[in-house]
Amino acid sequence: METLTKASDQLLIKQHKLNHKSVAYQAKKNQLIRVGDFLRLPSQKWRHTSSSRGGSLQAYAGEFVRFLLGTSPDRNFIVRLMHKFERGDRTISYHLVDQNYIGGIRSMEIKWNRWLSSKSKREITL
Repeated sequence: METLTKASDQLLIKQHKLNHKSVAYQAKKNQLIRVGDFLRLPSQKWRHTSSSRGGSLQAYAGEFVRFLLGTSPDRNFIVRLMHKFERGDRTISYHLVDQNYIGGIRSMEIKWNRWLSSKSKREITL
């Protein structure tokens, strides 16, 4: 969120250049972890994987959240997930996403891959 700025009466989220570069490089090399595998990572595995990959999971997470903030349906999805966590839902992230995202994990994976390969403007206005 270090790229979050205020422009007039709106919030603007710009591309984090290092995160984008890291994720784009991994995607180009076909080394990017799949969405389902990413969401299944337990905390301890996350820490180990992240440190062994040079912090690329943080870059992935940052770009992934930016992807989800890019459209109104995906922003609404984030809000629904946050409400479930507030209510104490302890379901594993993967299952929550699969149950609550329109089309489930597979649909999210397809949209994520399209977003990664698009050359469109990467600023998000809220």
